[in-house]
Amino acid sequence: MKTQLCADGPVTGRTLTRSLLMAGLLASTALVAPARAQDTVELEAIIVAPAQEEGDGPVEGYVATESTAATKTDAPLAETPVTVNVIGAEQMADQGADTVAEALRYVPNVQAEYRGTSNLHDEVMIRGFTSYANKSLDGMIFGGSSNGQLDPYLLDRVEVIKGPSSVTYGQVSPGGQINQSLKLPTEAQGNSAEIAVGSDNYYRFSADLQGDLNDAGTLRYRLVTSMWQKTLQGNLDQNRILLSPSVAWDATDRTSVTVYGIYQREPKAGYRNHQTLEGTLTATSAGYSYPDGFVSYAPEYDEADRTTASVGYKVVHGFDNGLELHHSARYSQIDLYHKGVSGDYVNSAGTGVVLFGFESVDDTEQFTTDTYVTGDLVTGAARHKVVVGIDTQYTETRTRYSYAGNIGTWDFATGGVIGGLGTVSLSQRYDEITELTQVGLYAQDMIEIGNWRAVLGLRHDWTDTTLKDAATSAVLEEYDDSATTGRAALAYRFDSGWMPYLSYSTSFVPSTRLDPTGAPSFEPETASQWELGAKWASADDRLQFAASVFDIEQDGVLEYISGTGWQQVGRVRTKGAELEFRGEIAPNLTVLASYSHLDPEYQEGPNAGYQQQRVPLETAALWVKYGFARGLSASVGVRHMGKSWGDTANSIAVPSATVVDLGLEAELGAFSPDLDGAVGRIAITNAGDKRYTASCANGGYCWQGEGRVITASLTYAW
Repeated sequence: MKTQLCADGPVTGRTLTRSLLMAGLLASTALVAPARAQDTVELEAIIVAPAQEEGDGPVEGYVATESTAATKTDAPLAETPVTVNVIGAEQMADQGADTVAEALRYVPNVQAEYRGTSNLHDEVMIRGFTSYANKSLDGMIFGGSSNGQLDPYLLDRVEVIKGPSSVTYGQVSPGGQINQSLKLPTEAQGNSAEIAVGSDNYYRFSADLQGDLNDAGTLRYRLVTSMWQKTLQGNLDQNRILLSPSVAWDATDRTSVTVYGIYQREPKAGYRNHQTLEGTLTATSAGYSYPDGFVSYAPEYDEADRTTASVGYKVVHGFDNGLELHHSARYSQIDLYHKGVSGDYVNSAGTGVVLFGFESVDDTEQFTTDTYVTGDLVTGAARHKVVVGIDTQYTETRTRYSYAGNIGTWDFATGGVIGGLGTVSLSQRYDEITELTQVGLYAQDMIEIGNWRAVLGLRHDWTDTTLKDAATSAVLEEYDDSATTGRAALAYRFDSGWMPYLSYSTSFVPSTRLDPTGAPSFEPETASQWELGAKWASADDRLQFAASVFDIEQDGVLEYISGTGWQQVGRVRTKGAELEFRGEIAPNLTVLASYSHLDPEYQEGPNAGYQQQRVPLETAALWVKYGFARGLSASVGVRHMGKSWGDTANSIAVPSATVVDLGLEAELGAFSPDLDGAVGRIAITNAGDKRYTASCANGGYCWQGEGRVITASLTYAW
């Protein structure tokens, strides 16, 4: 364990972190005293925005103009020297996205559906890094990189912040971060209700209701609810019911308070499975392949039950001196029980798959806070947008896993388990509690001098991790880490709307693994990125283009080596490029287009010289929405997933695949005034029902890409 010295003697890093956590919580509930303006500093007055600002609220159409996700300010996307991809609610609806992962299908350098039909989690890989990107909700960590799936109907937008983003998010994957924005009360009020039906016996009812709670309009409410069900593979049910109430109060003309809750219940939450390589990527020696849309070996045995509950608040207060205080806090609980049967390997005859059984519990409690002050000020010729803050996180996760090998054989010919499963006797492998405490102090300055733009950011994190035996509460290991990370960027904004930029950013993730001797001797995983890019926006911001090349290095990469355990294998370097265009070219024509290229290579360790597995080396996508006369519009999308590798030795190539998506929308009020406010949609993903392999890993396991899915919906707004 690392220690730090102070005047009163040695203090462990754990004691320091807990002290800082308490300081952060105290700061969360205190107002900042007005600062005295100096002769050379001129603070600009601030008017408090509504409860949900443009940078984290609804997106008009397909093109967002601002985002708070990368900088915690409402900076125009065209002037933010960081790659940020924003997907709004309209795009998600048009493309039939039922998960956040599905909403990211058209984002370059994002592998969001590597597990294909296995849909229990939103596990997203960005810019070639196989460590899953963390997910945040309104700027604060939510769940983990795997656990914590929110229904997209709850969200106004989903944002991908590319590259190391520790300055604003703390512990993140080198590839990037996903931020989700919850639907909250707005001044542009309105109600809507929706019914939907689709393939796989899909049925859904949803409602989004909001309005005033007092005559002055200073107290507003919103209620978002939805319930749906479908049947996977003919006999594996999946269902969900969700409810999110929120209230916004404009306490004064300078202070707004928003309180919200989330409840998402999934008695049948879906499944997380894989298939063997034989039968998926290639036929077995007996010529068999898995049926299209395969999900489960034993639907009668499989079970997944998940409950997500969260309550939080956010406060915005503007001071007389031009400073603005933002404070948010949230408590979340995510409980997941998962039991199932999965495939281990194909038998020697090539006629069946030898099975193993498992049972897992993943229960997470999480408390997060984020408190920061922003201010617009002028020093000489420079205009500054400054952010200074502290965020905290306490996450406690209980993980229990039990296993039983060789419990039966699934037969390719009959699609069932030979002789049935009978009684499966599971042996517990572990039952542990992990407690993570994190405190981060950060500061950022966005500087504007004429046409020049610069961003300077610095952050320091303290983290403590405790591993306990769940049955006895005995402490198995304790360890702490700290790190300083940062971001620097320089850009020039031309009058034509072009802005080239150069940026450098870093990140760190503390180790929570034990080495083969059982000691916490691993160093944190650290990463750095150089990015050279250019952005362009039209005068009205409805046409946007972004291009970048990047070079990311991650050191201290941890990987599990069979027969040895966790090892720190060294460095991974990912170089790549990406292009994205978003544009409402005409009132009736919207185009999304993107392309990406990757070279994710191990620089050190046993895999040196080879590329990362599971991630496509190239992607391309095009989505066109065209409006005809009388309220009709049609959409056509094409997605290309390039070749990827199915093992670390790059001896198994997963071929590229191209699928077509279709959409149709009708504003029924254009046909009859009595139907004003009613909109019908049809979304078809993988319209050609193309069979393809989404990805493979470790030379033995693969996942089918999802086949054709058809959804028809009717929405009425008033």
